[in-house]
Amino acid sequence: MTQIGNQTGTLTFGTGASVGQRVTLAGYSQDLKGQLGVATGPITSMWSPMLAQYQLPTSPGASGSGLFTAQNRVVIVHTSAGVGYNQGVVITAAVYKVLVAWRNTLASTAMGKTGVATKAGWTIWQDLKFSEKVRVTTLGLRVRLVSQTLHPNGAIYYRLNTAAGQFLGYVNAGAIRVVTPTTIARTMVVVSRNASRWQNLFYTKALGSTARYYGRTVYVATRYNNGVAKYYSVYTKRGGTWLGYLNTVALRG
Repeated sequence: MTQIGNQTGTLTFGTGASVGQRVTLAGYSQDLKGQLGVATGPITSMWSPMLAQYQLPTSPGASGSGLFTAQNRVVIVHTSAGVGYNQGVVITAAVYKVLVAWRNTLASTAMGKTGVATKAGWTIWQDLKFSEKVRVTTLGLRVRLVSQTLHPNGAIYYRLNTAAGQFLGYVNAGAIRVVTPTTIARTMVVVSRNASRWQNLFYTKALGSTARYYGRTVYVATRYNNGVAKYYSVYTKRGGTWLGYLNTVALRG
């Protein structure tokens, strides 16, 4: 996997701004209809050490865009416009310290979901310092997604556990499909005599087969796509006994 920044180049933060300094604003102004707008020009005035003005074309939608120097350092964040001018907040030394602290913080949120690897050969790391390679992903690898973390490198990483709950490592979210339910809420007919009824989407425990339910009408609550196959969550009837997860090919209707 190649980090996109290695191909495009990256921006970093700078501090301070001064009248006459040339900066480039890159943003998505409303009048450009989704196209990136880029304009370069000098800072025309400074209202204070924290507020710079410049005459660059913008419209609503450009707010929050960074203005960067020839050294690819973002020194201003565009905030607003008036008649004949635009203005933005300057990244001072104090603001810079706050931004760096935010950038270096690993922001994690709990997930508690099931995931399946849809990309092969992506590295699973022991930690988010990428100091030790545990293994690589294989197609169809089923994992528990404990949490997701926004890394300072800009990518999201999942913390993985095995089906048994043992820690496996961290992997870029681009390698994993999160298994989410799709509501079906209707009846179907069992058309397979020997399909397995699974207790979970890791296939670690079977509840039996469909033999005794062959030809019967059952209630399908939800469908799950695990990246390899699709499964229904099936009940004897609406509000009835849960039969387990069945491959969608075992049902029709």
